Amino acid sequence: MKSQLFRLTFVFCLLAPLTEFISAENKRVGYIDLEFVLQNSIARDTFYKEYLNQRSRMIAARKSAEDNLHKLRKELRQKEHLLGYSEYEREYLAAKERIDETEKAVLQAREDLKKWENDNTGVLFDELLTVLEIIAEEENLELILSRQTSVLFGESGLDFSQRAIDLLNEKEERETPTGR
Repeated sequence: MKSQLFRLTFVFCLLAPLTEFISAENKRVGYIDLEFVLQNSIARDTFYKEYLNQRSRMIAARKSAEDNLHKLRKELRQKEHLLGYSEYEREYLAAKERIDETEKAVLQAREDLKKWENDNTGVLFDELLTVLEIIAEEENLELILSRQTSVLFGESGLDFSQRAIDLLNEKEERETPTGR
């Protein structure tokens, strides 16, 4: 999520100086505190709670898989001296196959979590950009900057952080059947 925030901030930083070269006219500019917006929006809370749920499920699955691996290896060591060579070889190959499958499942769970995180972070930032477009249109802004990296000074009337939070929360409440 921080990399997405960095990218968005980077784009804002690139766009700010370009506007000076395009026109000498006065531009209507506003700014938002991205960190504040993300920390105080329902959409981000929903995303973070779901991420924690996904992560805890992955950790539980991994722990279960690791316990199974440990159990399989222990059973195999116990049978090593009790079985004949050909029987032990069969048991060993079957256990090794189950171990490999379990390790693949753990890796797949990690990859799935990372993919889920990337997909949903993109959705969250798409919602934020939509909200910024709405604010820019309503306030007749030509440029919205990020307070963290681009704004050294700005009047409080130019800070649209709370408006962004309100719009994000309204959208989230409309899309939630229970209406929080």
